[in-house]
Amino acid sequence: MLALSIAAAACSEGAGQPDGGDDGGADAGDDGGTPDGGAPDGGVAVLWESHATGHPGYFSDVVATGGTAFTAVGSGGAVARSVDGRSWTLSASGAAKALLAVTRSAALGGTLIAAGEEGAIFTSADDGANWRARNFAGGPTLRGLAVGSPTILAVGDQGTVYGSLDAQTFDLRAQGGPYFSAAAFKPGGTYVAVGLGAASAGVAQTSTDLGRNWTTRLTVGRNLADVIWSNSRGLFVAAGAEGKIYTSSDALGWTPRFEGADLDFVRVRECGGKLVAISVRQRVCIPEQQCPPLTRLYASADGIAWQLWTTLSGTAVYGLACSGRTVAVGSAVLSTAAAP
Repeated sequence: MLALSIAAAACSEGAGQPDGGDDGGADAGDDGGTPDGGAPDGGVAVLWESHATGHPGYFSDVVATGGTAFTAVGSGGAVARSVDGRSWTLSASGAAKALLAVTRSAALGGTLIAAGEEGAIFTSADDGANWRARNFAGGPTLRGLAVGSPTILAVGDQGTVYGSLDAQTFDLRAQGGPYFSAAAFKPGGTYVAVGLGAASAGVAQTSTDLGRNWTTRLTVGRNLADVIWSNSRGLFVAAGAEGKIYTSSDALGWTPRFEGADLDFVRVRECGGKLVAISVRQRVCIPEQQCPPLTRLYASADGIAWQLWTTLSGTAVYGLACSGRTVAVGSAVLSTAAAP
């Protein structure tokens, strides 16, 4: 049994999120235990189960694939699949390096699209059991995916944007801009991409021509790591460094909603009827030793008011998905029956 508890050592904290590379830390689930998620500074205690996958690296992202099934992707091109969020089967995508994002297109019959290091794009028509390469390797790392209508965009380093109508052929739409980390689509034709711009500033840019041209709409002090469109709320939600969360209904004007100096948000997801923002801080002990990472999950019903849901010490969480159970992936694969 793995007990996750808040470390008592004196630590300083820094942002932690997967940036590629295949030495990504702890075995992602070799214990099968039942850790507790507690919140010493607020929130609720959540009982998490830790699940074995056999993968020695990390998982970057996870997506619900229908019913109670999930597919996760990660370092070394690893793929893990589960029909219930608890029992996982490890497979390979064929990617030589890390896959950093995965999404699902309902319009294309549930096709999964994954993107990652060296410009890799892979697709699967059977919930991740088999994959096909869709892009020539060797380009800038791709970090985010947006399923639009009718175009799917993959975004990444050096302002790189690829687009596809059918998830089979991807063409280069743009290059030479910010280092994009994520993208989202609002029905009606607006894409938003967020990331790191000039002078290490966080930026949000929009495109209304299927990813070919981009206009900066928001500039903030530090990196913006993720953005989603919440259709039920009619809002884009963007989050990033220094615990900052912004929302916008039109992607033109953005409103700050939350800030936490000791937080660094790496993901925003919808889960259990709530919005969830995930902060990961990699702590460094004094003297020079590495403390366990600290993950905090914040939840909001409306994207405006945010509260700490729960905390995980010792586990870095980079992806979250909900369908029957809540599944969190990163340095381990966890699940819980609880919802935010």
